[in-house]
Amino acid sequence: MRLFTPKIVAAVAAVAAVGAAGGAALTEGNNFPTSTTAGYASTNVSGATVKSIHYTLSADGKTIDQLELVIAGDVTQKIVKAGFGTQALTECTIKAAVGPDTSAKCGFTNEDTSAAKQLNVAVYDN
Repeated sequence: MRLFTPKIVAAVAAVAAVGAAGGAALTEGNNFPTSTTAGYASTNVSGATVKSIHYTLSADGKTIDQLELVIAGDVTQKIVKAGFGTQALTECTIKAAVGPDTSAKCGFTNEDTSAAKQLNVAVYDN
């Protein structure tokens, strides 16, 4: 009598892979989920602590139109820039500080989600 059919072995392997991937995402050094697109493969931030990132994608999901950053502390008197990969950083619009944090919106033109694997953010004095 065979206890393990190929289908059972494949199902167990799939569940194990999902569990391992989820565990790896929870142990990342940053607080952002890991993915291979939209800047999540790696995020580099200098000059501040970014608490969250929210991407706004095009209707077809192929490009990033905008991202919103929540930055720890009041950085309303600073400059915030963001960009992907080796591209030049784009200046973001800083909104008023809300409580202890500051929100900044960054617009992009035709930033391909499949190529946007590294997000770079810089916050510095004006």
